[in-house]
Amino acid sequence: MAHRAKFSPSKSRKKSPNRLVVDEAINDDNSVVAMHPETMKKLHFFRGDTILINGKKRKDTICIALGDETCEELKISMNKVVRSNLRVQLGDVVSVHLCHDVKDGKRVHILPVDDTIEGVTGNLFDAYLKPYFMDAYRPTQKSFCEGEPVRREDEDRLDEVGYDDVGGVWKQMAQIRELVELPLRHPQLFKSIGVKPPKGILLYGPPGSGKTLIARAVANETGAFFFCINGSEIMSTLAGESESNLLMAFEEAEKNAPSIIFIDEIDSIAPKREKTHGEVERRIVSQLLTLMDGLKSRAQVILMGATNRPNSIDPALRRFGRFDREIDLGVPDEIGRLEVLRIHTKNMKLSEEVDLEIIAKDTHGYVGADLAALCTEAALQCIRENMYVIDLEDESIDVKILNSIAVTKEHFQTALGTINPSALREKVVEVPNVSWEDIGGLENVKRETVLDKTIANECQENKIISSLSEVLVAVKTEISMLKMLDPNTMAHLAELSDSKSGKKSPYRLVVDEAVNDDNSVVALHPETMKKLQIIHGDIILGKKRKDTVCIANADDTCEELKIMMNKVVRSNLRVQLGDVVSVHHHCPGVKYGERVHILPVDDTIEGVTGNLFDTYLKPYFMEAYRPVKKGDLFLVRGGMRSVEFKVIETDPGEYCVVSPETKIFCEGEPVRREDEDSEDTMGEEIISSFNEMLAAVKMEMSMLKMLGLANIVLSVFLCFILFYVIVVLKV
Repeated sequence: MAHRAKFSPSKSRKKSPNRLVVDEAINDDNSVVAMHPETMKKLHFFRGDTILINGKKRKDTICIALGDETCEELKISMNKVVRSNLRVQLGDVVSVHLCHDVKDGKRVHILPVDDTIEGVTGNLFDAYLKPYFMDAYRPTQKSFCEGEPVRREDEDRLDEVGYDDVGGVWKQMAQIRELVELPLRHPQLFKSIGVKPPKGILLYGPPGSGKTLIARAVANETGAFFFCINGSEIMSTLAGESESNLLMAFEEAEKNAPSIIFIDEIDSIAPKREKTHGEVERRIVSQLLTLMDGLKSRAQVILMGATNRPNSIDPALRRFGRFDREIDLGVPDEIGRLEVLRIHTKNMKLSEEVDLEIIAKDTHGYVGADLAALCTEAALQCIRENMYVIDLEDESIDVKILNSIAVTKEHFQTALGTINPSALREKVVEVPNVSWEDIGGLENVKRETVLDKTIANECQENKIISSLSEVLVAVKTEISMLKMLDPNTMAHLAELSDSKSGKKSPYRLVVDEAVNDDNSVVALHPETMKKLQIIHGDIILGKKRKDTVCIANADDTCEELKIMMNKVVRSNLRVQLGDVVSVHHHCPGVKYGERVHILPVDDTIEGVTGNLFDTYLKPYFMEAYRPVKKGDLFLVRGGMRSVEFKVIETDPGEYCVVSPETKIFCEGEPVRREDEDSEDTMGEEIISSFNEMLAAVKMEMSMLKMLGLANIVLSVFLCFILFYVIVVLKV
């Protein structure tokens, strides 16, 4: 054990003294970097040595190393130009190495950048370059001063996408770098351990979340050959040409290894074979499976796929050995949106009043592409406001005007009203106009959507009224507050029923005791409501031997796969604690009730005086919108007594919601308790008779099966006797 501990990797962790943190330089020399003398001593550098500095996006440069005691240890000071050449910023990490093979240059070709020589006259070489290079020996990489100036646009276009250009997905980027960079840069690690490196990664997420951007950033940072495949490039009407195009792509990638094959919108070329009607799609899927299996384990070729519909891809592609890891690039949170905004605004001219943190809070549901569009729209709004000072007929714009233009907070606020998030474009999203003054008589037991709307208005938050776009609303209702969604009409129901979660049947729940005593409310755990696609305040339909309608409320104290209801609701369903009920998010024909006839139960009004409607029913229905069902019982507390009522008639429909406009009638003879109990007894007798009849039918079926078997044996026996007689007669 001691011998093993001696060679443990944790005991011999490699140190990296040549990796230094970038700091601001005091001087403004483009060919000099400064380090602390102790740092130079550790790296075996001497003053005046030429060193090679490696930055990001595979950029490097050479500089002269100088010692500076004001510079902190493990830091390197460089000016803005050197940082730009290395594509790094303050606080980034660079690696430094001694450069031994730098020779004196014989010929160097240098050109100016166009936007820096506007208004400059005279010979650029005599005025700028000769004093600069005659002052000291300066190392350089590029080699006259004759030719057209370099355009700033062309120089900016050379900035390839890197990890710094991807924001809001740092967790996903860590996984991707682990799965891609290690096999491409250090394949010997997997060889020494004795395992095969991963071959493929599937990126999925909403449109605009940065799937293609991440793939290009990984290719640029690793230096791998990037081969992008689109569906239009592969598909062909000629037989066999699509498979040939796919094969050529994989062969080209293997020749240029290390390489990354990126298949964008892979669901368009590799859909589920059982759902495709064309033979071409099936052949392409088979060819892709064969090519992925044919990739050599150490060929340094990584396959990356991107889609926003992962469930539409053929399941054979999603196993280990093909797409080893599936990474979800979801909608970024507030911190992620702030990172993306900083990336898109790093080159924008913003006024001091612009607070990106506030903008990040106001952009719920925005993905990277939406935030980029937001910044562009804010810039366009800024240009529109300054069009009166710009003459479109002029070939150029005055520099003073350009310097005075900046994007302000108001421009972003205007852009927020124009750019809608991609994730919410198919939903009805608005900030409600309901305030606290619009709610009166709200008790603790009342938890309706109007309360959520009020909070949303006070906080200026969006309130999503309609739910998932894949769900079809099967029932049209006149009540805007109700969201009645039928789970059976959900899109991709076949995938849900085939999955493990679909087979667990979350629609069947165990009855538990309720904490409150409201007859129109049941409580479920938030996770259970999420599985059932139920939102707080929805009207649900519960079924057992009877059915009833209630308002669903979320309660963390309720256990998962349980439903909490009081004694009256259990009585209406004819269930007890521990029984199983089925819950449906589909209440057919629920509307505002126009007329409801309600009568009390006789044994609960003994000794009660006064008007039952004013004392019990009016306060009960005025404090909340309550759903009722014809034939249900409900208990109302008022004064010193509790009175039980029964719903005799409801108009329109069997289910309805009682509102302040509903006419409630409470005239007639009270309901006898004996009649209610006789209904339960009758139901039990019917069920008992049905069970007896079912048992008799089963017995008859078993007897018929036995008789059928006897008839078969008798028939075989008679055939045998007949055959024997015929043979004997022939003899």
